[in-house]
Amino acid sequence: MEEKLSIQQPPSVEQVCEMLHVLHNNTDPNEKHRAGRWLETLQKTVFAWELSDQLLQRAVSVEASFYAAQTMRTKIKHHFYELPESTHASLRDALLTHLRAIRPGMNIIVTQLSLAIADLAVYMHTWPNPLSDFMMCLGAPEYVQVLLEVLTVLPEEVQDEQLRIPVPRRMDLRHQLGADSQGVFSFLEQLFSTHTQDEDMLNKILRCLTSWLFFGGSGAQNFVRSPMLPFVFQSMFVAGLCDAAGEAATAVVYLSADKVFQGPLRATVVPLVFSLQQTFVQNMHDSDISRAIAGVFSELAESEMLDLARSPTPDRLTLMDLMLLVARHPDPDIVQLTFNFWYALGEELYESNCPDSVLNAFKPYLLMFVEALVNHVKLPGEFDGLVDHRSDTQEFRDGVRDLLKEIAFISKSTHIVQRVSQQLDDPARPWQITEAVYCLCSFVADNVQPADHTAVPKLLKSILQPSAPLTPAVYEAAAHLLGKLARWLAGNADYVTPVFNYLMQGFQVRGAVFATGQSIKNICTECREHMVPHFANLIQIIQASEQLQLSEEDLMLIIKGTARVVSQLKCTDIPQASLTLAGPYIDTLYAITREPHRTVELCIAVDRLSAVFQHTNVVPANMLPDGSHPLWQLVEKAFPAISQLLAVHQGNRRITEQLTRCLKHAVRSLGEHYGPLLAPTVDLVLKQFQATKHSSFLYMASILVDTFGRTAAYEAGIMDMLRSFSTSVFHILSQDAHSFQNHPDIVEDYFRLATRVLEHQVVAMVQSDIVITTFQCAIAGTLLEHKEANEALCAFLRYFVGCCRRCEGTVSYGVVINAISGVLSQYGEQLVHNLIVGIAGGLPTFMIPDIASVLWEVLYVSRDSCVQWVRSAPRLASLPAYISANDKELFFGAFASKDQNAFREQLRTFARLFH
Repeated sequence: MEEKLSIQQPPSVEQVCEMLHVLHNNTDPNEKHRAGRWLETLQKTVFAWELSDQLLQRAVSVEASFYAAQTMRTKIKHHFYELPESTHASLRDALLTHLRAIRPGMNIIVTQLSLAIADLAVYMHTWPNPLSDFMMCLGAPEYVQVLLEVLTVLPEEVQDEQLRIPVPRRMDLRHQLGADSQGVFSFLEQLFSTHTQDEDMLNKILRCLTSWLFFGGSGAQNFVRSPMLPFVFQSMFVAGLCDAAGEAATAVVYLSADKVFQGPLRATVVPLVFSLQQTFVQNMHDSDISRAIAGVFSELAESEMLDLARSPTPDRLTLMDLMLLVARHPDPDIVQLTFNFWYALGEELYESNCPDSVLNAFKPYLLMFVEALVNHVKLPGEFDGLVDHRSDTQEFRDGVRDLLKEIAFISKSTHIVQRVSQQLDDPARPWQITEAVYCLCSFVADNVQPADHTAVPKLLKSILQPSAPLTPAVYEAAAHLLGKLARWLAGNADYVTPVFNYLMQGFQVRGAVFATGQSIKNICTECREHMVPHFANLIQIIQASEQLQLSEEDLMLIIKGTARVVSQLKCTDIPQASLTLAGPYIDTLYAITREPHRTVELCIAVDRLSAVFQHTNVVPANMLPDGSHPLWQLVEKAFPAISQLLAVHQGNRRITEQLTRCLKHAVRSLGEHYGPLLAPTVDLVLKQFQATKHSSFLYMASILVDTFGRTAAYEAGIMDMLRSFSTSVFHILSQDAHSFQNHPDIVEDYFRLATRVLEHQVVAMVQSDIVITTFQCAIAGTLLEHKEANEALCAFLRYFVGCCRRCEGTVSYGVVINAISGVLSQYGEQLVHNLIVGIAGGLPTFMIPDIASVLWEVLYVSRDSCVQWVRSAPRLASLPAYISANDKELFFGAFASKDQNAFREQLRTFARLFH
């Protein structure tokens, strides 16, 4: 870890320029890295304000001016409250001076300074009318391009939620800018009329127009009469303007969606959009023009989606024709512009539980859309080999897969498979079409019902009886598809053996073994009873893995699938079958106890054994005649080896985690049948945790609690185990002020363990001698900035206090409410004060829901006390100046809420003010 840099004294401008020179010109990467770190550190200091101003005044170099402008923007956006209010006006004047002084061509510097002064306008509540000041101070012809950039970013920054301003301030700004926006539109129209041949200026005008159209306001309400409206749509056909014009046209469509205030604009815009269809078809060779028009088509369709989904009349369904037109474009990137529309349509149709008549209206469009996608997932003609899973082709396929999973219900997966597989009817089709059809069908195949006897049999025939030699890519796609059809195969058992025999060929196809293994695993999972006759074949594959050159990942898939098949054997056959499958790995473990240096082989053997334990799921009805578990013999044989290896490899974190994970799956595989090994396992994990301080033993203890916690016979033993772990954990976490931060895994797994005990043995836990110390420990860790650890800690607090709610109406309620009320009377105030610190900037906002859930339970147990503790919290007595009294009262008001979701959102809103 790099040593933290600290700059205690203000450096000179010359020092900064020297570091910038090193960063941009030195060829030594170490020196460049050192200079970069120093410059980043400087940006975070209070010295950066004045140094940035001096660098901009001197204009030593483009690099220095850009660094200064970027620093100024960063300081204003994230550290504005370092400045006293008395300096705000002079900072504003300085920024305006710098903007006027920038030489032509310095666009990157103009952008950063424009963002800086826009952010200042948002924060500076004493600046009464920034928009008019910009128009006046930068209105001269020589500053027009600077003014355009400031006007472009201003409405965007006003709506930037990262700028920490009170909600009323943001609303006032929006209202003020909206009321004054007519002046901006008039300014843009004037510029447009005098620069009709200046492409660079027209692009800037279009960008600025786009920003204000999305923002809205009074000026936008009259845009239907603006001479720029037809120009926007006409410019989409001009190569140098189409990108900016497309964005502006999209903004026009977005603005017109407000039919109440923009009815005339909507009436004008919709015909304009539909008139672009012929132009789109004629310009499919030009990706820039196509992308611009496709974006406008998609925006119109999205803006009409709700009305379309609720009432798909013939007029509205013409929007679907626009989406299909884009779907037939040869560029997949352009086709993807329609995906958001399809997602939104699918979500609305699904959540509204629409009648079949509505779905039937969209069904033909979906089928045509999927049919068009065949050409987009198709591999190029010169393609050879297998698809690279990091390629653009695969990335697009992943996007199509995710989309189809959400919208296939519109037409049913069977119909999609049937429609797409029609392309297999052409005997002269290239192999790329075959592969594309298999690929698309695999995206929906797992939802095809076993009752389908039309689409899938036809698809299987083309796979099992191919009309042309298989290429590796076709085989891989077919194998993947067969795995996705596993649920269908489970209901059509006659196909299982032919499919398995086909997949066996995959071990000879170089690179396609993973798809083969994945499919065999899926089929073994879904069709396990039909795969019992193939158990011997599966064992042969595993035993011949080296000769077949299977990777470890490929082999693990086969092992997992075989373990599923073992579960379906007769109970008397399972012990020997499981030993046949896993015995070699246990033998390897025993051999390594005598040769501990063989760590690589150890890791492999442990992972394979874990897979067997995890995936051999014997149902209770399949126990042995004497009532014992069929896997007992396997687990009993493995336990001594695992115990010895844990002792031997105490210092190896990775091996420790793998061995405890293996033991976890062994416990879960046996359930309560693991009982005879419970005592030695508890002894093992306690000793190993005391020796290694490794959190995986805490996790292992949680598994034991889950397995045995509800059995009265084990209650005392489980509490003794928790007590022993608690003693060690409290010692570790009380070493110094950084103990929680240094041991987040222990925090996470300990509090998950404590929560498990609470879930299973609530009375014993709340009455135990460790409950007070555990609660105090949790309070001490409430400000730990580690997502998983803090989440587990808050879950414990929430569950502990929430036991009062859950025990209502039970015989244990009196004991529980008295115990928890007693804890809160002593330590509730400290808990609440810590949680308030977390809300008020002490923790990231994504952690606030966990804090809110704890406070909600405290409110339930003792509302009056909780409210009093909140109001007396020291953190709320020293809030930043920008947080108003109204913000604070809104926060207090949240604690009167009767709705937990509203309560959580109010706390999160308050927390955002600090970030």
